[in-house]
Amino acid sequence: MRPPRLRETDLYPPLAAFLEEQGYTVHAEVKGRDIAARRGEELLSVEMKLHFNLDVILQAADRQTGVDAMYIAVPLTGKSRRPPRWTGLRKMLRRLGIGVFFVRFAPPLPPCVEEALPPETPGTGKTAKTKKNGRQELITEMEGRPGNFNTGGSSKKKIVTAYRVQALLIARLLRGTGGLSPKTLRQRGAAENCTAILYQNYYGWFARSGRGIYRLSPAGEAALVEYANVLKAMVRPRS
Repeated sequence: MRPPRLRETDLYPPLAAFLEEQGYTVHAEVKGRDIAARRGEELLSVEMKLHFNLDVILQAADRQTGVDAMYIAVPLTGKSRRPPRWTGLRKMLRRLGIGVFFVRFAPPLPPCVEEALPPETPGTGKTAKTKKNGRQELITEMEGRPGNFNTGGSSKKKIVTAYRVQALLIARLLRGTGGLSPKTLRQRGAAENCTAILYQNYYGWFARSGRGIYRLSPAGEAALVEYANVLKAMVRPRS
């Protein structure tokens, strides 16, 4: 019987566990990054792929902005000790300052992670301001999530972003009311940008019930059920 084909999402659990053992707080799918992790003031990012290719190298080089360490993670199966063309890849990635994780799959043993190449400080040519802005965007997004509800490498799946969390909080505050104003919602714990979230109504969770008054739509009621695990992890709003 042939073993099932690996998927990118299969790399995520062992990588997340490995980083958590190193003291990192791990989040998946943050600002387009498969993994973003934080340990104190240190930020780390990982791009996962089933094979080395130009796309993942370009993605990793682009996403070095704002982080202290950038990695590419690829799987090794069976008795493979290194991926094809590893010597040349290692030289190039070292020049770029990009590190590499190997995730070894050799059943019946559990997957294990090896740091095959540590990252070095890259000469990206980015300005200090650009680096600082990219770093703060990443930190803000991670801090805006009450937990890690995503799986790195997922595609065509809804991502729990900080924006979605803010919209869920508004939906929870509106539940059981005939409608509330943005001012009242902010007083009860909604984000400062709740007016924009209500006006844009990106997910279709809200509806107007009067001038400057918003209520929960049927889609919003369904979202509170769909994301019950996220709501449970959120700090309860002020009444």
